[in-house]
Amino acid sequence: MFTAPANPQSKTLRLIEQCIVVLEAYHPLGCRAIYYRLCNGGELAKPKDKRESDRMTDKIERAIKIARDLGVIPFNWIVDHGRKSTKWYEYDDAADWAEASIDQLTLSPWSTQPVYLELFVEAQGLKGHFDTACGQYNIIVSYGAGNASWTLLHDMADRMTARSEAYGKPAVILTFGDLNPSGDNISDDVAEAMRRWCDVDVDVRRVCLMPEDVERYDLPTYEPSVGDTKAADWDGDVCAELESMGDDQIPDRIHEEIAKVLDLEALTKNKRKYKRLQAKARKLLKGL
Repeated sequence: MFTAPANPQSKTLRLIEQCIVVLEAYHPLGCRAIYYRLCNGGELAKPKDKRESDRMTDKIERAIKIARDLGVIPFNWIVDHGRKSTKWYEYDDAADWAEASIDQLTLSPWSTQPVYLELFVEAQGLKGHFDTACGQYNIIVSYGAGNASWTLLHDMADRMTARSEAYGKPAVILTFGDLNPSGDNISDDVAEAMRRWCDVDVDVRRVCLMPEDVERYDLPTYEPSVGDTKAADWDGDVCAELESMGDDQIPDRIHEEIAKVLDLEALTKNKRKYKRLQAKARKLLKGL
């Protein structure tokens, strides 16, 4: 079991202080996302290559572990979706269950939309941003972790088939990933999986990061890694990572891409409708 050193080095304490400032502004975040916010703020040097980005992310992860053990960074401020427990919902009584159920009440928006839409995101460290942005639209988001598992993609293909046929809508997937050989590869994997396992045509669109995003967002870049077998077939010049985008830039870009595909006015009307239903259900519950 890890135990923080009694007297952490001054460099480690300084790094912890910098991480706390980042996390106080926005949380939860993954360690790589924290690293890039420190780069963008000038506290740390931008990486020369992917190896340095990985090394600095590991360094931040060790500092975060110390900070958590010392009690100066709350555990729920850090994204970690690689390890999960089975959880059961528990309620004090039927009224407690009903109240919780009302909070979860939404209406499917897809009957009034031109397509059925889902997102695929390479970086789990940005789950907080994507869940918040997409939750208000009832859009399902799937997350990779540097690669896309066959189980995840097969489940996604089954769902795209079922919902596209149920709603009678074309199916679209928007992918968000790093600008590097692996990022391109994971988007290609999603497209190939949909062709292989879907019973309907799925339009898989890579929307971010794109080469023009480097200049648009002034992102830190690095050269493709020497020896990366995927780089041989990649036609890019420089690499950049999705998690290097700013906390204000990410939700804006998500909404921007969704607005290109969906009818936002219809989504807003749907949200107002289920909010009214929630209010009506609470009123009925109080009368019981």
